[in-house]
Amino acid sequence: MICFLLDVDERTIDRYVVAGMPREGTGRKARYGPAAFAWFLAERLEQSGRNRPTEDADNLSEAELRRTNADARLKELKADEMEGKLVDVAYVERTQAQINANVRARLLALPAKLTPQLVGVSSPAKAKAIIEKETNQACEELVKIAAKVPRRVEEFEAE
Repeated sequence: MICFLLDVDERTIDRYVVAGMPREGTGRKARYGPAAFAWFLAERLEQSGRNRPTEDADNLSEAELRRTNADARLKELKADEMEGKLVDVAYVERTQAQINANVRARLLALPAKLTPQLVGVSSPAKAKAIIEKETNQACEELVKIAAKVPRRVEEFEAE
């Protein structure tokens, strides 16, 4: 019956008896009175009071450690960003979209630019030379445009 009331098994009750829980009688005839319940409550309160400060201290020290690590990581990220080792993903996406738009526009302009030049060309070698010349010029222009792209987020947003 005591096992049911205290929500523990018989072995735990035996350990409590060894630890000092009062009882009347031995074996199957053992009886636990109000003094046993008082002892049990006092023991549980003592254990919870004993465990709680260390648990709270552990939780607090773990939280402080996590906070310190997070602060250090943030400082590292800011330093990397200032040194140019780290960039904003949105900035990279906007810059890449700008470069892609320039490449697309330049490639779409090639046929219109080359058509008049290739109208009277009879030799495939001459046509190839004209196409290579225009392609190289387009690539040089794209390199110049890419070089003008701001290297820092602040410069990009200022434009």
